[in-house]
Amino acid sequence: MYEIIETPNRIFLIMEHCCNGELFKYITSKNRLKEEEACRLFQQLISGIEYLGELGIAHRDIKPENFIITPKQHVQLIDFNVSRRWNPQTEKLMTETGTKMFNAPEILNSPSYDGKVDIWSIGASLYTLISGGLPPFYEENVARLKKMILEEEPPYDSIEFKNFEPLGLDLLKKMLTKDPKMRPSAKECLNHTWFSPLNIKSLNIYDQ
Repeated sequence: MYEIIETPNRIFLIMEHCCNGELFKYITSKNRLKEEEACRLFQQLISGIEYLGELGIAHRDIKPENFIITPKQHVQLIDFNVSRRWNPQTEKLMTETGTKMFNAPEILNSPSYDGKVDIWSIGASLYTLISGGLPPFYEENVARLKKMILEEEPPYDSIEFKNFEPLGLDLLKKMLTKDPKMRPSAKECLNHTWFSPLNIKSLNIYDQ
């Protein structure tokens, strides 16, 4: 937010112009992202989620449409309308909210959940980055979609995943673990070998 301008009839919010638009449109315009670009963007996404966690905020609606690309190829998280500030020591999150295709299983079938739901959703976003626009589970019928998320495993048999770097695929599968207790935290994700200095150098992700 740069400035707020008020007139007798309107309020204007002057914000940063992100000319590359939503991450989802950015993905589909390229068909799919190269691995080095997915690694670079995904590292930024997880860093943002880690920061939110430090502030005690669960976003609860993470998806590629809620990330925008700046002119310098950085990603920014938007749309906090269903986010919630909470204290994990004394409070539980209970509302079924967010976008179904990117919902973690525990949002759909548990009486309460925690910030790990954002880890699942960002994993589902990475899946979408790799596939070129398809989320791990897609079904127009909401009841069938819920059943798929709760009972089925994401398909990894397409050529995009077979050709994807094993370290990145390992992290993706861990983030899409159905049991939230076994799902890594944002900090654990950032410490994954996929983001190690040696691997980043081999991918040349900052030599674009």
